[in-house]
Amino acid sequence: MLVGGGMLPEYRRQQFKNEQHEFLVAISDEDLNTGNTVSGEFFADKAVLGAIDLTTGSREQGRTIMIWEPTSEEQQNGSFRELFREYGIYRVKGHPPIKPWYNVPDVRMGSLYLTEVIGEITSEPFLDKAIREYKDSLTLRSELLGVLELDDDGYKGSFNWVWTRISIVVSTEYVPYSRPLSYLEAFCRDCEQHDNELRSFAYEKLKDNKRLAADMVPDSVCMYYDGDYDFYYKYKEYTVNISGDLNGPKELWIGKH
Repeated sequence: MLVGGGMLPEYRRQQFKNEQHEFLVAISDEDLNTGNTVSGEFFADKAVLGAIDLTTGSREQGRTIMIWEPTSEEQQNGSFRELFREYGIYRVKGHPPIKPWYNVPDVRMGSLYLTEVIGEITSEPFLDKAIREYKDSLTLRSELLGVLELDDDGYKGSFNWVWTRISIVVSTEYVPYSRPLSYLEAFCRDCEQHDNELRSFAYEKLKDNKRLAADMVPDSVCMYYDGDYDFYYKYKEYTVNISGDLNGPKELWIGKH
């Protein structure tokens, strides 16, 4: 099935090679992305988790982008939205990039320009592994904290902090994520001690508003790679943010939410 007329637009020839290759691609669970280029052309792209260039034999594992430009007819009937199912493996045809995809500054330029969907296949070991590892990466598991699920803020879950259920987040700023997870586990394991420490710090910093310091309710904590953290308390319309590290609280900010 040809897509986007099966042709590489002239202005894309600085990004993609003229020759077409056949690929096997593993489709992500991310939604189809659409938009317009700077010059106004409508495009669609789909995240893939790995690709095998059947023409050259090269293989790439890791999230990248397959991009194309639906025709007016495809836009009107919406057929371009139904080309792929999540975690499917497809044989496709398209133009590889002039530069390796991982060296392209704008990921939306993609690792290949799609021109044809040949069909779906049941399985391929290399791409099966890429899908499996991606699925595994969507969660962090902790005996103390349970399952933390990946979202835009990091790996997120909840924990009974002293007497309140709070949100907990492991930052994904750096890998391995097991490092900030271990700091968060230690922090939560001694939550009564840390809560007293944080409240004492707030009481000192908020001498002019001791009622707030006394009645604030724990809300959430985010743990970073080096053991730095941001802890948040709420009181009425106020949010109290206390930042610290392995040695204890360091700074406090207060604002309205």
